[in-house]
Order: sequence, then structure tokens, then C-alpha cells
Amino acid sequence: SSSAQQHLALIDFSSKGEIKNSVSYPSLLENINQYKTNLSKYFRSGDRVAILLSVCPELYYLLLAMLDLNIIPVFVNPGMKRADIVDAYDQVGIAGIISNNELLKWRLIWPALFKYRLVSIDKMRPIWPLSIGIFSLFKNNHKLIESVPEQLLYQQVALISFTSGTTGRPKGVARTYANLYGQHLILKMNSPDRNGSPIIDLTTLPMVVIHNLLCGNTSLLPPLNYRKILQFDPQIIVKVILENGASRITAAHGVFRKLVEWSEKKGIKFEQIKTLVCGGAPLFKSVAKKIQNAFAQAEGFLVYGSSEAEPISYLTLKEYLTAYDEEDGMAAGKVVNEVQIRLNEVNIKYSEGQVHQVDFFKNPSELYIMGEILVAGENVTKKYWNNPEADKKYKRQDREQVIWHCTQDLAFIDSQNRIWLLGRKDDILKYNSFLAEKYIYPYLWEKKVMEYSFVEHCAFGVSLEGKKVIIIELKKHGNSVCLTTHYLDEAEMLCDRIAILYGGKIIACDTPANLIEKYGEKVIIIIKIDQYL
Repeated sequence: SSSAQQHLALIDFSSKGEIKNSVSYPSLLENINQYKTNLSKYFRSGDRVAILLSVCPELYYLLLAMLDLNIIPVFVNPGMKRADIVDAYDQVGIAGIISNNELLKWRLIWPALFKYRLVSIDKMRPIWPLSIGIFSLFKNNHKLIESVPEQLLYQQVALISFTSGTTGRPKGVARTYANLYGQHLILKMNSPDRNGSPIIDLTTLPMVVIHNLLCGNTSLLPPLNYRKILQFDPQIIVKVILENGASRITAAHGVFRKLVEWSEKKGIKFEQIKTLVCGGAPLFKSVAKKIQNAFAQAEGFLVYGSSEAEPISYLTLKEYLTAYDEEDGMAAGKVVNEVQIRLNEVNIKYSEGQVHQVDFFKNPSELYIMGEILVAGENVTKKYWNNPEADKKYKRQDREQVIWHCTQDLAFIDSQNRIWLLGRKDDILKYNSFLAEKYIYPYLWEKKVMEYSFVEHCAFGVSLEGKKVIIIELKKHGNSVCLTTHYLDEAEMLCDRIAILYGGKIIACDTPANLIEKYGEKVIIIIKIDQYL
């Protein structure tokens, strides 16, 4: 756009927070065309090609060039194991891998990569043994390559991104061009910044950068290790924000939490920030208040969604804090107009715990209906890549041929048509009390634990042996973590000290070895939880 010509598209930073590379919109277009020319030498329309690059301007040159040529980028979760990465690549049948010289040199100790065509974005050194067998995109070639006509692309797969596969085989989320454009339109229509003024956005979400480029905004690319995204130096990120005129921050809630905790200690306020967009897991009230205090001049938005469907709903930070104590769940706001939502046909009536058949859209007068969230819309993916098992579990087609994505999130809808999240479907704990089956919903339990003043943070999780536990981070104890479990072998493996509570009092507290020596190996810790439900 003409307004974009006057603004930078991308600003990349060094590990010390100094500007490393600034890219204007004209330069962005020039680089995209350059990549298109060189890509066409090695790959054809419809090829699936893996990308192994950190977040940098070159990543977006490459991604946009590939989208224009209908060469399908394949991304893997940075935390995936080698075997899972190879499995993902075999699932899609990649035609090659594009990376940089630094990463491609590791092919020598990863023989599985030799069967793929390897292409580097870097210039090849004339005399460099490690460059043997590697092609380069770093060539000056100004031949104009035509884009694939838009009408041929709309329902075609645009890119594939793989999850970590912690629950089984890695799932390849297949986004079509329609999904990407639908996501962009929904973000644009529901954006608090839709007055047309360009925005300078520091974002840790790569897909938001694509949205920003389509809007003519400037994206600040912070120096983060996306394999360990929360292990960043908050001082460096704050430096990037304050010295580069950021007006918006778009990030996961864990990033916001670390930023505000550091800035609170330093007495720093982010008065220049006008908008916050926070995604990821629900916020606890204490964290939400800290964010509101640190960004007092900003309008905050909490967004709920998933890789397969983003966004689904949102609400302002102010609305979230006001509504926090109204219900037991975690508020996720109202559904965006462009998305359809329903609850799974088999629901549990939240107020009574009874299982019965109900369809919320056929019975809108039914309140406090609990079930799994199903979502449909232009921004919702229709299937996974070559994974019938995942399609069967996460995708459903109704009588009108509409495909719904099963989020695995349990929630209820209140009288104001707001979503209240209760936790992941697989994390629900069932137990018998007086011959009746009852349930423990993760978010309700976490919310209850967070009411204690000595608790900094808590979360349901899975132990090393696959048992469900709640992990509690205590205040004023550095990085201490409290593990609640009745398996002594597990506590012995994970804990430095073990406390045994009985009748609300600590009756023993010592190292695992001393407790075993004193009381024997058959110690069982029982925590009664009925009274808290």
C-alpha cells in the first residue's frame, strides 16, 4: 500500500537489543522477487519444502516467495525430537530443506538429512568442504517469475506446521490460503487498531508478522530463542520496546508475565504502548493485574484460539478482571462474529454434573451447559496432513457438510453468551464420592489454589511417570516448586525435601532419604480434595 511505503516492514535485532537489519516495504518486495527467481530453479509448484530457520527477515522473504509460487513451506515445532522431525518430513514427502550454512553443517552427524535436497539462504564459500551437496539461494538474478493465479490457490494447502506430537504421532496442521486469509480478515476486523494508522508491533508470534505485513505495519523481531522462548533476558526486550517506538505488543501470556515481573522490580512503566494482545493459556487474576499496572495507558486484549483455529474469541483485559470472580471457570470472552461455535453433542450439565444430550443452538435457553468446544469458520483448518487418526479425533462433519474442529477444551457458556474455560478434555480427573462419579476440572482447581497468598503460579501437569499432578510455584522462595503427589518414588526422584501434611499441619519434613530411613519405604501421602470441589 502507499502508506506502507513510508514505513519499515521489519526490524531485526542483535542479542544485545541493537538494530541489526531494517527492511523497508520496497526492499521487502525486491527480496521476495529475488527469492522467487532462485526458488524456481530448485522446486516446483506443489512441492513441500521444510524450512529450518530462526525468526529473521530472510524467513519472511522466503515464506512469502514460496506462498506466491505455491511451494508449500513445512515447519516443525522447535522442541521436537529428531525422530519426530524425520517422521514429520516423511509424512509430507518433502522435496528438500531450506536453512542456513550454520544449521546445514550439522547434516554430517544427522545422516537422515542426506536423502533430501539441501538449500541454503547464505552465500556458499568458494573453498568450504561443508558446502558440498548444498545449493544456494544467495544469487543475484532479476528474472521476473510469475505468481500462481489466485483463483487456483484459494482452497489449496498454503503451509504445514507440525505440533510436538506429545500425545502420539506428530500432527501436521494443513492451512489453506483460505485459512490464512480468513485469519487475517478476522484479526483485521476485530483489531482495536483498525483506524488505519500504521502500528509498530513487537510480536513473538510469527504468523502475526504476516498479518502485520498485509496491514502495512512495522514488526519488531525480538532476539528470542524460540526453542526456549521464555528463557529471554527481559532487560533486552524492554530495551527494544522503549528505544524503537513500539505501540503494540503481541505475545503469549508467559512473555508478558516475565516482562511485567522484571519491570515491576525496576519500576518501569510502558506508557508508550497503546495496545496489548495476549494469547496462550488463560491468565490468573494476579498476573492480569500486574499487566494492567505495567501498561496503564494500553488497552489490553486476551485472545483464545489454537493452531487449527485462531482466533476463536476475545475480551478486553478490563472485562476479564471484572468478570474473573463471576464464575468458576476462566473467562475467554465472546466468540468473534466470523466464527461459528458449538458444544459437543454429549454434554455435562455443569450445575448438576449430569450427563445428557443437548445442542446449545437448538436449546439456547439452556444455561451453564458444559461440553467440548467445536469451532468452524474460514480461519479453521479442515484436516491434518496425511493423518487419518488425527482427523478422526479432531475433525467432525455435520449434516450440512460443515467441518468442525474439536478443540479438546471443555467450557460452559453463560447467560451473556460468554465462554468460560474449564480445562483440557484429557486433563479432567474423575473420582468416586459416595458412589457418585465426580470430576475435577483443571482450571477450577488452579483458580482455587491461586487464591492462597503464598502461591505465585500453578498448573496441572504430567509427571515423569505419566501421572497427573499440580505444580505450584511459591512466592519468596526463588525458583522453588511444590509437587503434590501421593507417590513417594516420584517425590524421591523430583524433590529435595518432602513435607507430609495431616490435619492441616506439617507432621514431617525432611529429605527423601531421611524420611525413608525413618518411616520405611511404604509411606503413602493422602490428600483429601472432596471439600474443595
